[in-house]
Amino acid sequence: MICLETLCAVDVCVCTAQDVHENYSAYSEHVAPRFASRAEKLMAQGGHTSEKKALCELGCGVMLAGLAGVRQDFQLVYNPYGKPELAKGKPHISLSHTDGLAVCALAQQVVGVDAEVIPAALSRYQILALGRALGFPHERWAEPAPELMERAKTPEAWAREWTRVEAVLKAIGTGFSLGPNQYLPLMKQWRCAWARCGDTIICCATQATPHIALATFDLGGWLECVEGTSHPPCS
Repeated sequence: MICLETLCAVDVCVCTAQDVHENYSAYSEHVAPRFASRAEKLMAQGGHTSEKKALCELGCGVMLAGLAGVRQDFQLVYNPYGKPELAKGKPHISLSHTDGLAVCALAQQVVGVDAEVIPAALSRYQILALGRALGFPHERWAEPAPELMERAKTPEAWAREWTRVEAVLKAIGTGFSLGPNQYLPLMKQWRCAWARCGDTIICCATQATPHIALATFDLGGWLECVEGTSHPPCS
C-alpha cells in the first residue's frame, strides 16, 4: 500500500486544437501576450501541422489563465532552458502538446508533463529513437537490443517509455539539452504516473508518486466568464 504522504496530487487539464479554433481571436485577447505571439508566428508559417501547434500553444495559454490566473507575461519566469514557472512560485506548472491536444499540469511539487499519441504501428526509427533516449548503444544497421524491444513491445508501451523520459526531463528543467549519460542517473529521483486521453498517453513526473486528476478544460465557460457574460468564479 502507498502511504498518502508519498503521493503528489497533479491536476492535469487538456483541450483540443479544434476547440481553440472555434474562438481563436477571442482567446488571443485574454491570454499572456507571449502565448498569443507564439501562436501567431506558427500560424504565419502555414500548413496544417503549424496551425495545430499554434492552436495548442494558445490552448496552453488559455488553461494557464483559467487555472493559475496567468494573463500577463511577467506572471511567468523561465529557467535558462526555457522551462516556465509561475513568478509567485506555486503551484508548479508544466505544459505539453501533441497532435492537436494541449496539456497543462499543476502540482505543489516540481512537475513535468509530456503527451504522446500512441502510434498505430512502430517504426524502426521510433524504436531506435527511444533507445538513444534510454542510453542503449547500437550500430547503425544492427537490430535493436532485446531489452529495448521489451520496452517497446507495443505502441502503447513505447509511448509510455517515451513520455516518461520527456516528463522527467521537463521536471528537471533541461529537456534534451543534457545527454543520456547525464540525465539517466537523475531519472531515479523521479516517480511517474500515466493517464490516457483517447489515443494519447499523458505522463507526469514528480519526486513523490504522482496522483493524476485528469479533466477537460471548459474553454467556452472560461471565455464567458472573462468576458462577463456569465458569473461563475474564475481566475
